Amino acid sequence: MPVSGSRCVRSRLCAILVSRLEVAVVAISIRLAPDDESRLEALARRTGRSKTFYVREALHEHLDDLEERFWADSVVQEWEESGKESRPASELWDELGV
Repeated sequence: MPVSGSRCVRSRLCAILVSRLEVAVVAISIRLAPDDESRLEALARRTGRSKTFYVREALHEHLDDLEERFWADSVVQEWEESGKESRPASELWDELGV
């Protein structure tokens, strides 16, 4: 007979495994320069992980930065199209005593 709580631990583990299986995975295709593919292949071989693992890691590492950069570009464009006046930041800093 299981010790009190061990059934709960197994249930949580099963729920985690099942929930991971239920996550939709989308396949995409990318084109890499031969040098990049060679580096990726060597890294995967050296570490025993898949190339897909490292592509996902790179995506997770940089996607937030890319989203922020393109959001900032759209904000600047929106400001420029608004016709509002702007001034150099140095003037603002001087005015604020910064």
